[in-house]
Amino acid sequence: MVCSISMVLGVLGALAVAKMIARRRFGRCGGRGRGWGHGRFGRFGAGLSWLLRRLEATPAQEKEVRSALNDVRGEMYEARAYAAEARADLAAAVSGEVFDEEAYERAAARLADAAERVRLVLRKGLERVHATLDPEQRRRLVEMFERKTARRTFDPYRGWGF
Repeated sequence: MVCSISMVLGVLGALAVAKMIARRRFGRCGGRGRGWGHGRFGRFGAGLSWLLRRLEATPAQEKEVRSALNDVRGEMYEARAYAAEARADLAAAVSGEVFDEEAYERAAARLADAAERVRLVLRKGLERVHATLDPEQRRRLVEMFERKTARRTFDPYRGWGF
């Protein structure tokens, strides 16, 4: 029982972090209305275009990296649907006079399934990106992350960020 509670809390924490990252990157409106969400730069905005230019990626590499990231993003959105169903089950578990263990187990199973699917698609996406980039590009990517040289942008509502 304690193990399953910690597992559910861990999955909920992972989903909360994923949501926080998505909000940080795409805003509350999914990028709509801010000018960068779906313009000429595509779904991931100017940041990915800047990164790919910095890595000197070929058009074929750009296409593959964007495709891999779109697949990961799509799975994250599907995981949100599982989380909404799990929230309903958790609400059902605590709403009665007696704790409903069956509803809790349903919620835990849904969350565990969503986390596993996200983990697998993230791994596949990173493998695709790794296979797409040559060793020099991977080295530059690691340097950018280590030095935090990613382009910083200013948002009047959130301040300075990446």
